[in-house]
Amino acid sequence: MNRWLAALGSVAIVATAVTAGSLVAPAVVPQDEVAKVATRTTMLCPAFESATATRTVAAASTVAQLRLTTLSSQENPRSGEGLVTLAGPTEPIRVSAERSGVSGASTVVAASDGSDRGLSVARCLLPQPEYWFTGVEVSDASGSEIDLINLDGTRAVVDLTAYGPSGRLAASRGLVVDPNSEKKVSLALIQRGDEPISLRVTSSEGRVAAFLRQRAWGAARPLGADWLSASVDPATDLIVPGVPDGAGRRTLVIGNPGDRTAMVKVDVLGDSGPSNVVGADTVEVLAGTSRAVDLAAGLGGAVAGVQLTSDQPVTAGLLADSGGSEDEIDPAGVGASPALPADSIWPLGLARSATAVVAFTNPDLAGVTAIVSTGGAETTVRIPARSTATYALPKSAGYSIRIKTESSSLRAAVVARQSLGTVKGLAVMALVPGQSRSESVQVGFDPHLGS
Repeated sequence: MNRWLAALGSVAIVATAVTAGSLVAPAVVPQDEVAKVATRTTMLCPAFESATATRTVAAASTVAQLRLTTLSSQENPRSGEGLVTLAGPTEPIRVSAERSGVSGASTVVAASDGSDRGLSVARCLLPQPEYWFTGVEVSDASGSEIDLINLDGTRAVVDLTAYGPSGRLAASRGLVVDPNSEKKVSLALIQRGDEPISLRVTSSEGRVAAFLRQRAWGAARPLGADWLSASVDPATDLIVPGVPDGAGRRTLVIGNPGDRTAMVKVDVLGDSGPSNVVGADTVEVLAGTSRAVDLAAGLGGAVAGVQLTSDQPVTAGLLADSGGSEDEIDPAGVGASPALPADSIWPLGLARSATAVVAFTNPDLAGVTAIVSTGGAETTVRIPARSTATYALPKSAGYSIRIKTESSSLRAAVVARQSLGTVKGLAVMALVPGQSRSESVQVGFDPHLGS
């Protein structure tokens, strides 16, 4: 045999062996399973000391445990699954819940006498940089204050901008809220007037949860207190849900922060469809002002929602009361709200003697449905086109309301009543989610971080 061929054959054998060796799969490195860390979100609930009022914070979640702690200390949390309540808190409460579920929280205050007389309900909030309150009372017979709560580790700086019936009003600016603290700011420095105003709360640094509580006084005694829920940002199409039934004040307040006059069409969406209030079907609101419109005469005493359609962005809120004498009356307020999410939960720490309904307002040209459950069987509520329909809530010492809907424009509010001695307690809470299902996180490559 030719020695060159033999040599080539040897090379081929070696090459084949090397190649075969390189094709052997590497050993599998065992991998430890990394535990998933559930991200959480924290809502803030208003609370305060009171010698005459009961205060109840209620929180609920569809997944895992809730944790409730005070603003000043996160030690010894109150925790649990489903519905968790906390009685008599004397300072704001943190409610921590997993983002993967649906959660919510609220504060209920009830008193038969004193400066916090009446029934009031506030939804708990995620901190954010801006709020609008429309229907702020600045008369000599009222007192309003902003409660600013900062749960972050850095300070927040807050500015107030007020819009009255004749234009911009001087208001506090550069309010510093220290980390993990609360600052209550009286609105007494804003020019007094008989007409309610609109108030913008903005953070130039950081973020806060902002709550507006206002009180009214009669000739001889307090007439009640209430939280005015924040309104959505100015827009050209707004819905104010939860206009209470019965007698009493029903004042719509419209704020126009822009530099052009707004022409606002006002429609009342009741149980039998849309209607107008004589003399208030179209309202002119001058640039940089707020305007109050009396709706009581045109509502017919039924639960309703109000739809506003404007050629300029405006904000809106409604001031109401339970009617009657000084011994009976209790004020309530509600702001324009966004649409309900597909799934939401609303805990309420009402007393067993209280009555309440969910008032659904549908501004669409077609009927919609909502599925409501309060811990038991689900009920389907049908809301006709451009109408308001109600769902009666059970009488119970605390429960949570879960609402599911496929509508992208349905609004809702809880209208609650409770007799407190001689006081006809009234409260309205717009159902604006403090926290809903989390969105997926987009992860991207940043070349500045290196490899």
